[in-house]
Amino acid sequence: MSRNEDDVRSNLFTQSSALVRQPPPELPQEVPKDFLKDFNLCQKHLANVFRCFLLFSEEKRCRIQMTIYRKCKERRDKAIRERLWDWDEGYFRSLNSKSRQALFGELQNELEKRQELLQRAKERNNKLGAIHVESRISDLQRRLEHLKQFL
Repeated sequence: MSRNEDDVRSNLFTQSSALVRQPPPELPQEVPKDFLKDFNLCQKHLANVFRCFLLFSEEKRCRIQMTIYRKCKERRDKAIRERLWDWDEGYFRSLNSKSRQALFGELQNELEKRQELLQRAKERNNKLGAIHVESRISDLQRRLEHLKQFL
């Protein structure tokens, strides 16, 4: 691989990572495998962004493709969170009291672990990692707050 190809790939990674700073919602393990089957996952738009970066290797020449992808991703993530909220409530309510308590405790432990991860990411000055973990923490806090009413 030539030095120029390495530079293009590095540039592509840097530019594309800016597009995915906010990760998509995390799906609980219990979610059915077909949960996302009817969602537009924005693959075509992301492929267009990568194609543009490979052709031009300049962010400013790919702004339109990046904007289209980012807007699609925002709509997708919002729709996933809304459906996930409804599914999560139904699933949680279907559990017996003991199972609800256990799941809630597991989620609280996961929140604590993620807060520790966030602290480590900040100590290492890993800005992208910190943004990612903060997003996961925020989703988990909202989930816990919502499910608390069904304990």
